[in-house]
Amino acid sequence: MNNAHRWNAYGCLRVGRTGVALIAVLGLAACSPMMDRMVGRESAPDESGLYVERTGAAGQPSWLRLDGSRQWEIDTWARRSDLDPGVVFIIRNPELAQAGAAPTRFVRLRRVAWVRSAISPHGDIMPADGGRWAVPELDVFLVPLEVRKLEGRDDALRAAPLRPLEPGLYSLEFGAGAQPQRARLGVQWSSADQRAYSATTCVDRYEGAGPRYRPCAEQVQGLQTAGLQWLKLYLVAPELRDGAEGRALLVKGVVVNTSEDEQATVPTLQAQVRGAAGEVLERWHFDPGIAPLAPGGSASFRTEARRAPPGAHSVHVEFAPLAR
Repeated sequence: MNNAHRWNAYGCLRVGRTGVALIAVLGLAACSPMMDRMVGRESAPDESGLYVERTGAAGQPSWLRLDGSRQWEIDTWARRSDLDPGVVFIIRNPELAQAGAAPTRFVRLRRVAWVRSAISPHGDIMPADGGRWAVPELDVFLVPLEVRKLEGRDDALRAAPLRPLEPGLYSLEFGAGAQPQRARLGVQWSSADQRAYSATTCVDRYEGAGPRYRPCAEQVQGLQTAGLQWLKLYLVAPELRDGAEGRALLVKGVVVNTSEDEQATVPTLQAQVRGAAGEVLERWHFDPGIAPLAPGGSASFRTEARRAPPGAHSVHVEFAPLAR
């Protein structure tokens, strides 16, 4: 057979210029969509990959590829960044044939988040270095999808968002292994309010054992966690004393900085008196009056309730939650 035409792996004849007349005479299928209709199955791209489904000439299906090399992604961003809100994805991969009947777990669509700042292990807020966009594995950024296998195919999926996508940046991911396929795309990105999108889809990156992300709205709680991770509280047995208002409850303890190289600031503490069932009978905040602790340093604190509540069973002290 000459190079003008050859059969591909799916039984369709690929043709060169000299093969056009031959197809017209013999009536052979020149493309996989036509062959798909003949064998009663839904059409899919010839090659494995992540795609957006489109309608081509004369109603024939066509596909825009989303995944490729880094340079390819840069070169093709213009045509992948202004997709329609009603986008539908097609995923073709031979691994799907062994995936069983639960394809949903292999496909994820997430909003791409803007990285506002980096938080050091001891709570310092620093400018975010490196990439300013990330795909955090946070449920808040997941987009619900309806996923099914294409009819008559074991190696292809159709994934459609449950509602039209809002303008913004997205990441499509396929695979359950350590290195899934990923592709970034945009929905009406060139005309979107990009500043507003960054403000509402915003995360901070927390440094330490491994970078992790939290929505920007949770920075107060995140800073508290980062700044207090070295501090440990230890209580001694509380004391009851006679006072002007009755039996006073004296609470004492020690704060220890367990870090080997980080100074730590002791924040406001919260004391709780609890009943036998664990219910909180009384709580109050107090300043321990402790200077920043050097690595390995410790300091004592004390506070009291002027009148121990009836039914008091135990006392707890913890770092006071910071106001949001």
